Amino acid sequence: MKPWQWHPRLASGLLCAAALMAQPSLAHHSFAEYDATQTRTLKGIVRTFQWSNPHAAFTLVLEADGGGEPHEWNIVTSSPAILMRFGWTRDSLRPGDRVSVICNPLSDGAHGGRLHTVVLLDKGQVLHTKLSAGEPSN
Repeated sequence: MKPWQWHPRLASGLLCAAALMAQPSLAHHSFAEYDATQTRTLKGIVRTFQWSNPHAAFTLVLEADGGGEPHEWNIVTSSPAILMRFGWTRDSLRPGDRVSVICNPLSDGAHGGRLHTVVLLDKGQVLHTKLSAGEPSN
C-alpha cells in the first residue's frame, strides 16, 4: 500500500497546497525606492512616453548645469487607468514636449523619480496625478 493511501487527509492537503502555489501571484510594484520626504522640480524635454501597465513612464532629457552633457531622468507614475481619472490620455505627453515636473527622487541619488505634476511649458497645461491631487499614494 502506498503512503498517500494510508493518509488521505495528508494527500488531499498536499494536493491543495500544490494547487495554491501554482496560482499566479498578484504583485504590486513598490515605490519604496523613491524618497517621499523630498521633491525635485526638473525642466527638460520628453524623449519617450510609455503608456503601459503597471505604470506609465517617460524619459526626460535635462540640460546639465554649466553647459555640460545633457542627462536623462526616468520618471514613473500611476497606471494608465488611474491617470485617465485625472484627464490623461496616451497622447498627453509626446517626444519633444518641453515640460517642468515635480517628482520624488530616487533614494539612491540616481536620475529617476516618481511623478507628482507635469506642466507642458509651451501650452501651460498642468497634468496632475494622484500625488498632486492629495490622494493617498500606493
